[in-house]
Amino acid sequence: MIIGGFSLRSIFLSIILALLFSFINGYLSINLGMSFGFGAVAIAIAYALFHKVSGGSSRRELSIVLIASSSSMAIYNVFGFILYLIENERISLPFWMSPSMNSILNRCIDISSLIPPILFFSIGTLITCI
Repeated sequence: MIIGGFSLRSIFLSIILALLFSFINGYLSINLGMSFGFGAVAIAIAYALFHKVSGGSSRRELSIVLIASSSSMAIYNVFGFILYLIENERISLPFWMSPSMNSILNRCIDISSLIPPILFFSIGTLITCI
């Protein structure tokens, strides 16, 4: 299904690649202080996948995958900033932005405290991808 050049397969692939690239760059940024641009990789994956599965792709679909999968790069910077703020004991962040300070200090973070931040940033990523 194509709506104004947006196909469901390009949006779906963009979201998957955005999440994957965010996790990779987030890990590299936190641990090594560096990150990579995955634009060429996103185009190669989209081109190969679209041609294997459905026999072709358009420039518009490949452009959508490139732009949307690259737009998630801000999310790991936000996570890094939140981790930095959490280390300061005088700052309290809302529950929808980070797990509680007690759970972080006790190193016992339950899944229910992670759901609001994950949903908040996932919705933010989806909005920037579309």
